[in-house]
Amino acid sequence: MKHRTILSIVAMTVIFVPAGLARAQKSDDHKRAPDDPARRQGHLEVQRDPYITAPRGGQPRSPAPHISRGGYVSVQVNVDADGLNIVGDAANEPSIAVDPTNLFKMAIGWRQFDSILSDFRQAGWGYTADGGQTWTFPGVIEPGHFRSDPVLDADADGNFYYNSLTNEGGYICKVFKSTDGGATWDLGVYAHGGDKQWQAIDTTDGIGRGNIYASWNEFYSICDGHFTRSTDGGQSFEDCTTATGSPYWGTLAVGPDGELYLSGTGFLVDKSTTAQDPGQFMQWQLSTTVSLGGSIVFSAGPNPGGLLGQAWVAVDHSDDLTRGNAYLLCSVDPSGADPLDVMFARSTDGGQTFSAPIRVNDDASTDAWQWFGTMSVAPNGRIDAIWLDTRADPGGYDSELYYSYSTDTGVTWSANVALSPSFDPHIGWPQQSKMGDYFDMISDDQGANLAYAATFNGEQDVYFIRIIAESDGALQIAFPEGIPALVPSGEPTDITVQIVEGEETYVPDSATLYYRYDGGAYASLPLASLGGELYQATLPAPACGDTPEFYFSAEGSESGVLYEPSEAPVTTFTANVGVYVLITEDNFETDQGWTVESIDIIDGAWERGVPIADPGVGYYPPLSDYDGSGQCYLTENAFQADVDGGPTWLISPMVDLSATSNPVLEYARWWFNDDLDGDPLDVEISNDGGENWTLIERVAENDPDPDAVAVGEWVERLVFISDYVTLTSQVMVRFGAVDVPNNSKNEGGIDAVRVDDIYCGEVACSMRGDLTGDGTVDGADIQAFSDCHIGGDPGAPDCICADIDESGAFEPADVSEFVTCLLEAVCP
Repeated sequence: MKHRTILSIVAMTVIFVPAGLARAQKSDDHKRAPDDPARRQGHLEVQRDPYITAPRGGQPRSPAPHISRGGYVSVQVNVDADGLNIVGDAANEPSIAVDPTNLFKMAIGWRQFDSILSDFRQAGWGYTADGGQTWTFPGVIEPGHFRSDPVLDADADGNFYYNSLTNEGGYICKVFKSTDGGATWDLGVYAHGGDKQWQAIDTTDGIGRGNIYASWNEFYSICDGHFTRSTDGGQSFEDCTTATGSPYWGTLAVGPDGELYLSGTGFLVDKSTTAQDPGQFMQWQLSTTVSLGGSIVFSAGPNPGGLLGQAWVAVDHSDDLTRGNAYLLCSVDPSGADPLDVMFARSTDGGQTFSAPIRVNDDASTDAWQWFGTMSVAPNGRIDAIWLDTRADPGGYDSELYYSYSTDTGVTWSANVALSPSFDPHIGWPQQSKMGDYFDMISDDQGANLAYAATFNGEQDVYFIRIIAESDGALQIAFPEGIPALVPSGEPTDITVQIVEGEETYVPDSATLYYRYDGGAYASLPLASLGGELYQATLPAPACGDTPEFYFSAEGSESGVLYEPSEAPVTTFTANVGVYVLITEDNFETDQGWTVESIDIIDGAWERGVPIADPGVGYYPPLSDYDGSGQCYLTENAFQADVDGGPTWLISPMVDLSATSNPVLEYARWWFNDDLDGDPLDVEISNDGGENWTLIERVAENDPDPDAVAVGEWVERLVFISDYVTLTSQVMVRFGAVDVPNNSKNEGGIDAVRVDDIYCGEVACSMRGDLTGDGTVDGADIQAFSDCHIGGDPGAPDCICADIDESGAFEPADVSEFVTCLLEAVCP
C-alpha cells in the first residue's frame, strides 16, 4: 500500500449491461407530445419496484477516469469517498446549483438507483467546493423513500434548494434546503407539486428576491393546479394556481426586473410581472404561443422511455441593450425525415412576440438525433446550448455531447463542438428504458457548468463538465491530475497544467504560476512545457505554518489573458502544508501482536496465512492477499469454510496517538455475503484500550446475483481517526465478522493496515536505526532500512532514522553502523 495514495483497486470489475437489450431500430413513429388531455399519459414517474437495501460499501468498485475530448474534461460525480465508480448502481436526470457568491461551490442532484435490477429511485446528490474538480457523494436525501425529478437552484445568498417528487400517496413535492454548499440538507418543506416539476428562484434585488417558483404537469399532481410560489424563502408554499394553457414539460425563468416566465408543451410562454409581489395573488399578464418548427418528442429513438428534451426558457440579465430579452430552446421533431433538431427563438419585446425558429445544430444529416437540448444565459448575455448528438453514428443512437454559443442574441451560433466521446445511451438502464428527461446547465461570464448523464463506464453515471466559452477567452486551463490539497513542507510540488487552444492560438511562454505563502504580494514563475497541451508548474517549497495561495494564467492571441480560477486573484487555489509520518504498519507477514476474540463462533474465526484458493460453489474468499506480500488475515483459511455464528473479532495492538496531529488509518478489506441477509463486516475504533468501540464502517454484500459481478473485491479505505474518537495513547481498531443466524456463506479478509500522521514540523528520530518506531533496532527494521538506502530521501520522515551517522546522506558507513546496532538492539 502506498501511504500517500488514498485508495487503489486491484481487481477487474464486470460492467453491468441489462440482459436482452439489443439496440432498438430507428423508426419514424417517434411520439410527439399529446394535444388531448386524455392522452397526456405517455410520461410520468411511477414506483414499480419496492425499496431494496443496497449499501454502497458492499458494491464492487471500478476506476472513475476523467473523460476528455478536445481539452474538455468530464468528471464523474456519483463516486465513492475514494473517487471510485460504484459498479451496479445508476444515476441519471441531473440538475445543478451554483453558489453565486462562490462559483467554486456547486451541488448536483440526480435520480439514484442503488441497483440497476430495480427501478426504485431516490434523491441522490453530490457537492464540490473546488469548482467541480472533485465531488463528494454522501448518499441520498430521505433514504428508503421513492424520489424522482430532481431540480436544484440557488438563491442570491448561496443557499441551495432541492425540489424532489414522490408518488408515495400521490404526486407530491418537497423542497429541501442546504446552507452549507450542499453538504447537508434540512428535513424539507411540503411544496404541493406534481410530475415533471421545475423551479426557479428570484436572485434580483427587487421585492421578489428569494421567491421560489415551481410548476408541474397538473394531470399528475396532489392538487388542482400546476403552479405554486414561496414568498418566505422556502419556509412555506402557497396553494396551487393555474397559468394560461397549463404548459408542462418545460422550465421557469426570472428576468432582471423580477418578471417570471413559464414555458412548456405547445411552446406556450406565459409571463407574470406581479409574481414577485408577495402582497398580490398570482396573476399572468401574458401568454404567447411560439413556433419552434416542430414538437416535443417523448418515448422514441435514443431515449425510448423518456422525453427527448424539455422546453427551456431563459432571460438576458446583462447591462446591454439586450437586457430583458427572452429566449426559448428545445429539441423538436421538425417536418420531414430529420428526427430531431435543436431549435431556438428569441423575444426582444418582453415575450409579446418571438422570432422565427433558428436551428442551432449545424450538421447536414437528416437522420441524426439532436436530443436533450439545454440552454442557459450568462450574466454578460452570451447564450450557451448543449445537446446529445448522434451525427457520428448514422442510423443509430450512439451519442456525443455537443456545444454551441451565441453572442448576438441567437441570430448566429458558433460552430458546433463535440465535448465528449461517443457513448451508447441504451445500456445501463435500471429496469426502465431511459436516461431521464433532462440535463441542466448554469452559465457565467467565462463559461458554463453542466451536469449530464452518460455511459462511459458501461452504466449510467452523472458527470460534471466545465465548458469554456471561446468567445470570452479562447483558451482553457485545466488540471488533468487535479490540484493538490496537501503539499509537503520543505519540498517543491509539481502541478500538471493543460492549456487548450480554441479558435485562437496560445501565446508562447505566457503560461504563469502566481503564488504567495504569507498573505503578501504574489510572486510568479513560468510554466515549463511537457509537450503538446501539457505544462508543468512547480510550487516552491513551503514551510510549516505557511498558507499557500496560488493561481494560473495564460494568454490567447486575440482575447488576452485568461486566469484560473477565473476570479483570481480575488479567488485562488489553496493547500495545506504537511507530510505523512508513519506511525505503524502491518502486512501480516510476521506476528505483531494482533489478537482474535470470538463469541459463539462455530467456524470462521480470524486466522493469519496465505489464502487457500477455494473452488467451493458459493464460496468467495480472497484468492491472494491484498498487497502481494503473501499473508493476510482471513475468516478460517480452509476449503469451503466460512463464518458460522459469531461474532469473531480481529483486534489490533494499542497505538499511542496522543502526540499526533491528524492521524489517518488505512486498511484493505474483503467481504462477501451470499444471501443478502445483512451479515456485516464491521470496522470499529476505540480510544480507551477496547472498553468502548465506535463504528467506522459497516460492509455488507448486496449483489443478488453473485455470478453477474466480480464479488468480494479487495477494497482499500482511508479514514481520519479524529473524525471518530479523541486522540489518546490507547487507540485500537478491530474488524468483526458474523453469521447470525447461521444461514449464509460469509468470507472476510483484512490486509495492509497502516497508521500515518499528517504532520508539519521538524521530524525527530528518537533512535537511529529504529525505522519502525518500536523502541528497538531489530529484524523488523531491515527491510525499511534497505528500501531507504536504495531509493529513499534521508530527509524524508520515513527514512530519517536510516541516516545512522546523521550526515544528511546515505553512505556505506550507515550500513556498517546499522549492523552494529542490530547486534546490540540499540543505536548509541
